[in-house]
Amino acid sequence: MKEKAKYKKTIQILPPTSLTLLTTFKCTAKCRNCCFQCSPKASKKMSLSEMKMWLDKCFSAYPSIQLVVFSGGECTLLGNDLVEIIDFVSKKNKRTRIVTNAWWAKSFAFAKEFLSCLYNAGLDEVNFSTGDEHQEWIPFSNIRNASIAALKCGMKCAINIETHDDSKFLLNNYFSSDKEFASLCSNMVTDDKIYVENGVWAPINKEDEGKITYEQFKKDLFGKPCINLFDNIPINPYGEVLACCGITSETNPYMRLGNIMEEDIKVLYEYSFSDILKIWLFVSGPIEILQYIVRVQYGKNIKPVGHMCVICREIFANSDYLETLQNHVDDFAPVVLLKYNLIVKQKKKIWNILK
Repeated sequence: MKEKAKYKKTIQILPPTSLTLLTTFKCTAKCRNCCFQCSPKASKKMSLSEMKMWLDKCFSAYPSIQLVVFSGGECTLLGNDLVEIIDFVSKKNKRTRIVTNAWWAKSFAFAKEFLSCLYNAGLDEVNFSTGDEHQEWIPFSNIRNASIAALKCGMKCAINIETHDDSKFLLNNYFSSDKEFASLCSNMVTDDKIYVENGVWAPINKEDEGKITYEQFKKDLFGKPCINLFDNIPINPYGEVLACCGITSETNPYMRLGNIMEEDIKVLYEYSFSDILKIWLFVSGPIEILQYIVRVQYGKNIKPVGHMCVICREIFANSDYLETLQNHVDDFAPVVLLKYNLIVKQKKKIWNILK
């Protein structure tokens, strides 16, 4: 929803600091609730020439980009193309990160050899994905091998564990039988430890709606702003530019901005800043928007609980919700823009301090 002309002059563009290439939808796993529904049968992937071309376009438009993330799907299935593109980015003095399920780390020796190759090409960081659904395909021993190898190579390393009320895999239970690995892990980001975080899992598969719940994680979900907007340029294997890299972005048409092969990346990225609803998501999050809609439509105050990305998708899939927001844009837009401008002002202060 584009805001009215009278609000446009108040919008300041926040330049992106990162870029995410969703390099392929092919994966060695087929998790039921994979955010992009990746699988071994999916074939679409970026070519090396496409990645170089798209990266050059983004770097030229936004020198502010400092980090490039290679994800998917399973980006390591790109083989030597992954090594070459990491080298390409590294030579432009940008940091690089991969996101992987560590299917390749069946032994520590091979994991060390594999990651050493990527490290020598310029790889700075590795994020590993695991949890109940991932471990149906890749055992946690692979994650252990790979994360220790990454640490020994000198790379920053993180493990993201899919988490919900009924999660069976709990890392603390694993630690009790593996004190050595436990000593290498931390819930704080440091250069000499493996950072461990819980990523709240969402019901992407319709059959699992209602089965995946978050009662334990209300404090992590309720009333938070969207952290996925206005800082990153995500591009999928088809060249489609997304407004965010949240877990429902591929299934939320509202988050598709256009195709980098057809339009200028600066136009695509900055299109989001002409949308008052995306700005509202950024400053307050989807739960506040849903509360507002229900209050206007039914005169009720509610406290919805659920994954913020799923709630976001539900809002923009509901034509009645969107009509309500369109009809009341003059009511909420001034406050939303005030909050946004205060955030921008604060960010500029931080940038000036860091210069």
